[in-house]
Amino acid sequence: MQKNSSVRVLPISAYDDNYIWLATDGRACFVVDPGDAQPVIAYLKEQRLLLKTILITHHHADHVGGVAELVSWVQEHQQLTPIVYGPAHEEIDCVAAGLIEGDSLHIQDPPCDLMVLDVPGHTAGHVAFHVQTSDA
Repeated sequence: MQKNSSVRVLPISAYDDNYIWLATDGRACFVVDPGDAQPVIAYLKEQRLLLKTILITHHHADHVGGVAELVSWVQEHQQLTPIVYGPAHEEIDCVAAGLIEGDSLHIQDPPCDLMVLDVPGHTAGHVAFHVQTSDA
C-alpha cells in the first residue's frame, strides 16, 4: 500500500533564489525551511490550508528567518500551534524536537512518513528528510 500518495509537494518562491517547500493533502500542510513567512502566509490564505508542522534542515537565516513569525500567525489566525522539527545538533529557536540520522518522523496531518538523514557539509548539523513511500 502506498503511503503519502495523496500528498503533493509544491515550491513557494522566496528571496531571489530560494524555495520553501510545502506538502499538502489539500486541507492541511507542512513546510520545509520557511526563511520568509510572508509567501507562506499568502499561500496558506489563498489555498485555505492549515499549517500543522514546520521542518527545518539547518540554521541559516534564509531557512529559519520566518519560523517565529509563521508560528505566531498560525496561532493567531488558525488557532493552532505548528510543531517545529529541526536538526538536534544546531541551535535553532522555536525547534520543539531535535532530529538526528535514522529518526523516523510520522506527520499525521497531512499524512506523511519521513526518515531523517544527516547531511553535514553545508552546515555541520544539516539534516534532510526522505519520504517513506511504502510499507516494508
